[in-house]
Amino acid sequence: MDLNSKIETEIILHNNTPLEEFSGLTPNQMQTLLYDTFGEGSPIQFRKNISDETLDKALLFRISEELLKIVQREKHIKLTKGGALPRKVVIELYEKKFIPEEMIDSGIRNLLREDDSESISLARVISELAGFIVMESGKIILSPKALEMIDNNDRIGLFKKFFETFTEGFHWGNLDNFTEAPIGQVGWAYSLLLLNKFGEKKSTDFYVEKYARAFPMLLSSMPGSFPFTPELSFSFCYNHRVFDTFFPCFGFVTFDEIKNKKGKSEFEFRKTDVIQKLFKVEKF
Repeated sequence: MDLNSKIETEIILHNNTPLEEFSGLTPNQMQTLLYDTFGEGSPIQFRKNISDETLDKALLFRISEELLKIVQREKHIKLTKGGALPRKVVIELYEKKFIPEEMIDSGIRNLLREDDSESISLARVISELAGFIVMESGKIILSPKALEMIDNNDRIGLFKKFFETFTEGFHWGNLDNFTEAPIGQVGWAYSLLLLNKFGEKKSTDFYVEKYARAFPMLLSSMPGSFPFTPELSFSFCYNHRVFDTFFPCFGFVTFDEIKNKKGKSEFEFRKTDVIQKLFKVEKF
């Protein structure tokens, strides 16, 4: 074997060897997750058949579906001068209680406008980015593609487009004021695979550590701001984007509140069966 062939063999062997820093994934699998998430050879794939019951557990998607139904019913929705959904539409959507928001339900925040509900505002943004609704002369209407999928009762098609837009087409830095760095969004599928593999009563610290080990460059990009270290800010950012937003919005987790040794509340997260019902996941 000449030198070039030997080097090529070593590279192939390395790229197909499970790595501890990737929790057992190979470099090739990780590359596919990052750059061709649902492509051939990826350890995660959408299932062909997904039940309505499973889709109903994707709560952010349900808000989008209801918004599309309202637009279809009304033919169009006239937006406010600021370009937001009118209050009556916001109230109709929130009364479905897909994603209850403590600030609203406790009365601390009044539901006066679209921005008062984080979940409704987010669902509307994703619906626009997905091409379900379009703006026209101060109104929103359904796109021809959305009308076609609704008329064909293609909920799976709507969900896949919505999910792919949330994970790939929407910048997660807009969810918070932590950083523009794509913490959580880069490798979102890796986080989902970690939850599927280890998701029996684990704290978020467990997942933060594994994510940071796989993507140390993101940790090093996190600025610190007194009194928070870069590591603590990284943890807060990942938790908010993944465990406070991404996972709950699609029904991937439940949690238990427990008391630690100091009597402070902590949360242990558990995966739900939604992951397995939406995706075929390769064991690693």
